[in-house]
Amino acid sequence: KDYVDGDNNIYHTCEHCRHGTYVFSILAAKDEGTGMIGSAPDADFILFRTENDASETNQEEDNWVAAAEFADSMGASVFTTSLGYYKFDGGVGNYSPEDRDGNTSIITRAADLAASRGIVVMNSAGNSGASGLVMPADGDSVMAIGAVNPCAEYALFSSQGPSADGRINPDIALMGQSNFFILPDGNLSRGSGTSFSCPLASGLAACLVQAFPAATNIQINDALRQSASQSEFADERLGYGIPNGPFALRILEKLSEESQLLVFPNPAHDQFSVIFPSSIDRRKLKVSL
Repeated sequence: KDYVDGDNNIYHTCEHCRHGTYVFSILAAKDEGTGMIGSAPDADFILFRTENDASETNQEEDNWVAAAEFADSMGASVFTTSLGYYKFDGGVGNYSPEDRDGNTSIITRAADLAASRGIVVMNSAGNSGASGLVMPADGDSVMAIGAVNPCAEYALFSSQGPSADGRINPDIALMGQSNFFILPDGNLSRGSGTSFSCPLASGLAACLVQAFPAATNIQINDALRQSASQSEFADERLGYGIPNGPFALRILEKLSEESQLLVFPNPAHDQFSVIFPSSIDRRKLKVSL
């Protein structure tokens, strides 16, 4: 559905309408011509256009909210969004750095609400470097996806955290520099941006959801963070680091064991998480440290 034009045609040929094609190919491609395979090629997809390339206004936040509601009604389990906001045309409705607190912008509040419904919400952290995150990547229940280069090093354009309320952001980082994607004419090209790291993360999340459909979105998110390359020394550039799919799978396998109570990271430092098996009645639970 196209929330910009108000119709059901999401296929546009304008010069600036190619971004969605690039992102979608990284996520969904299964292309014999180029040999490119996306991160979740056999998933089911619901496609929405909410970004108006001709302008930048708060209306686009509202478009995203409407799309999110529709996607939720259709049973979507993962949201992947390669856009974000904080500055608008003419400065009308701009958000300040202090507003990136997970509770202020329209789109962030909607993204957190979607997560409260059990949806894995993935969003590009942005391409603003030290200038900070775009929204809704600041959401406390949103997985903000940063970028690394092909050598697994921080990509200089990738937006840095923390959030305005001091949370670690981005959450994880994947390759977002010199990524391959498919052009509208079917040929391969390369480009950079957290727009391209986000669909890689979302594809991985979709694989984990498929493997463990009973897992909650919080468990999926935590497994990705805990599996990541710097889970014990997260920073403002890469967050918890580059996720490890097989390791995340093992974490969820442990969770699936009814008798398993999981505490991570172990050893713990300043922060840690405790996940209780579903067999425990949390109303009667007492925890001592």
